[in-house]
Amino acid sequence: MTFAQHNRRQTRRIRSRRWQALNAAVHIAKKDLALDDATYRGVLRSNFMGVDSATFLDEGQLERLLRIFKAWGWQSSQAEGSGDPAQVQALRKRLMDMAAGIELGEARLAGLVKKQAGIDNLEWVHSIKTLERLLAAFTQIVKRDYA
Repeated sequence: MTFAQHNRRQTRRIRSRRWQALNAAVHIAKKDLALDDATYRGVLRSNFMGVDSATFLDEGQLERLLRIFKAWGWQSSQAEGSGDPAQVQALRKRLMDMAAGIELGEARLAGLVKKQAGIDNLEWVHSIKTLERLLAAFTQIVKRDYA
């Protein structure tokens, strides 16, 4: 079995959420840096023993690839708004508690998250800034419709 075949077999495993987040960050960085496909695959091949797709990288290798992109000037847009995971969880809980207290609250909150954050699930929002904006908007909706 060749190295590439072994790697392909390994990728059939279920990936962790952390791996999925790192892989998504790699592709965001690729887009933000405006790397064409040939350049991107060249970076992979030269740094990871001939691998030409991030799918075949493990978490440590994905982190290493992100460090390379950061050295080239890429900055994670999430880094500026991300914060203490406990604070992120507390903001999410406040939103969910508010939603539970009103009629169709969960559906209204899901719609607001989709509209303002462009994300399908509140659990995927990690930016404190975005969560605070959602909280302010949802508070206004509750005051307007249920006060």
